[in-house]
Amino acid sequence: MRVHVRRATREDYANLLPIAYETQEKHAKALPHIFQKGTAGLPEEYFLGLLASDSKVMYVAEFEQSIVGYVILGLSEVAHMDILVPRNVAFISDIAVMKSHQGKGAGYALFQQCTEWAKSKGADSLDLMVWEFNSEAIAFYERQGMGSMHRTMSLELK
Repeated sequence: MRVHVRRATREDYANLLPIAYETQEKHAKALPHIFQKGTAGLPEEYFLGLLASDSKVMYVAEFEQSIVGYVILGLSEVAHMDILVPRNVAFISDIAVMKSHQGKGAGYALFQQCTEWAKSKGADSLDLMVWEFNSEAIAFYERQGMGSMHRTMSLELK
C-alpha cells in the first residue's frame, strides 16, 4: 500500500470527521464513563486553530487520494519545575487510522513524519499518552521503539 503523508488543509476537515468519530467510538465503548458517544471530538474551531498554530501541526495520511489517518503533534519546553531537566518535547496529542487501513502502513508513515518533524524542531524526545485498553496501539508504539515512562492510575469514587 502506497501511503502519502502531507500537512492538513482546510479542505480536509469533512474527510477527517469519520476517522475521528471511529476513534472516539472505540474509546467510548472501552471507557464509557470517560468518553462521550456520538461525537467526533474534532471541533472545527480546534481544527482551524491547529492549521494556524506555530507550535502544533497536523498531518494526514492518504491512500488512493482518500484520507485514511491523521496525527496532531506539538512542541513544548519542559522546564517549569526545578526537579526536571529542561527538555524540548514533541508530543503526539492524537493519532488515528481508519480501522479498515490499520496494519497497512498508514500509521507507520504518520509516525515517521512525526519523528522527522520532531527532529527538525530540535526535540529531545517524541512522547504520547495511550489508554491501557488500547493494546493494538501500545504494540504499534512499541514496534516504533517507544517505551512506557509513567502510568496514570484512577480509583472510581462514583
